[in-house]
Amino acid sequence: MNTIRKGGKALWLLIGLLALAGVCAVCGVASAVSFTDNVGEKDIICYDINVVTVIDPMDIEVSWANSENDIDIYLKDSQGYTISTSDGVTNTESIYYYLSTPGLYALIILPYEVTGVTMYTGTCNYPITKTTVTFSHSIKQGENINYDITVTKPNKPLLVRVDWDQSVDTLNIKVYDPSGDLMTADPEITSGSLTSLVGWYDLQETGKYKIKINGGVVGSASSITFTATSSYPIAIEGGGGGGGGGDDDNKSTMMIVAAVVVVVIVVLIVVIFVVMRKRKAEAPAATAAPTAAPVQQPSQPYQQPSPPPAQQYAPPPAQQYTPPPAQQYTPPPAQQYTPPPAQQYAPPPAQQYAPPPAPPPAQQYAPTPVVQARPAAPPAPQYQAPPPQQYQAPPPRQAAAAPTFCTVCGAPVSGPFCTKCGNKTQ
Repeated sequence: MNTIRKGGKALWLLIGLLALAGVCAVCGVASAVSFTDNVGEKDIICYDINVVTVIDPMDIEVSWANSENDIDIYLKDSQGYTISTSDGVTNTESIYYYLSTPGLYALIILPYEVTGVTMYTGTCNYPITKTTVTFSHSIKQGENINYDITVTKPNKPLLVRVDWDQSVDTLNIKVYDPSGDLMTADPEITSGSLTSLVGWYDLQETGKYKIKINGGVVGSASSITFTATSSYPIAIEGGGGGGGGGDDDNKSTMMIVAAVVVVVIVVLIVVIFVVMRKRKAEAPAATAAPTAAPVQQPSQPYQQPSPPPAQQYAPPPAQQYTPPPAQQYTPPPAQQYTPPPAQQYAPPPAQQYAPPPAPPPAQQYAPTPVVQARPAAPPAPQYQAPPPQQYQAPPPRQAAAAPTFCTVCGAPVSGPFCTKCGNKTQ
């Protein structure tokens, strides 16, 4: 029993993975899709990118081997406006753009400087389909060949390129919009030579466009063969010849592939279910719980039940319609209007006139006293150093004289007279 359960889980896991792959295929979400093509020096190659459900940002990368060649890529939305560009100088260009709404987008491969034919390889994480259609026809001198291009979603410019192999012959290209007005090609993209013409036309509306190719000068032979390319499905006027592929064909192809994937998934689910039922039926009887033997009931002769008696249909009695009693309308009693009492007008009391107060007495003008200018400060005295003084040494001391005594009284005297007796000593 455990083995059967484990096998059932594995089978259901496989069914879930297959269902997820089918949903991704139907919704148009897949891992990186690779594409490879060749581009010449005058080629412009277009791709449609169908985004049914926005899951991841759009991731596009285009690379080539020869680094001397330069190729630019442009991403346009469903209105034909350029929303992202990669125009570097290396041999790899990439765009990483955050999508906001699903729809049909366009990738433009434009050679900026390419010598000869270069092979490039690209990847995109959404379904991508090349829409550049190639067709050929023969044309005579002065002959006009008209092509119709039906544009339902102008998500990219209209690219028209015509090449022929006779350099002595000349062809002319004219493109008309759905109103019948002659369109002018972008002068930065349009170029011409003796054997090639390239036109790039910005589309702003849906409808049927017309391309007229004229054999202006075809003198080298009765007719020449030209090869042309278009970025939209093209058909010769009045017939089904011309180009194939395009928006409607790509959509139908994707629908068929999605239907096939869904059918395969349903068949696988049915087969897995049958195998599981068969394995469960072949499981050993020992694993099942024992059941009691059924009790044999005595056989009774089969009697066909008598049909129930037919019931007579009795219609329900008709119900008499009794209209509801009419209601008498009683108008509401009229309300008497009582005007409000009149108010007596009382004039406001008269105001006594009070003369304005007398103005304050005029102030006598007192002139401001003139401030006498302070006299200038005297000049600072100049410092004069004192003259140097000569040092004079003090006179030498004389030796003290010997004391003198009075000859009369014997008292010491210092002068000519004795201070004690008045005797003259000298």
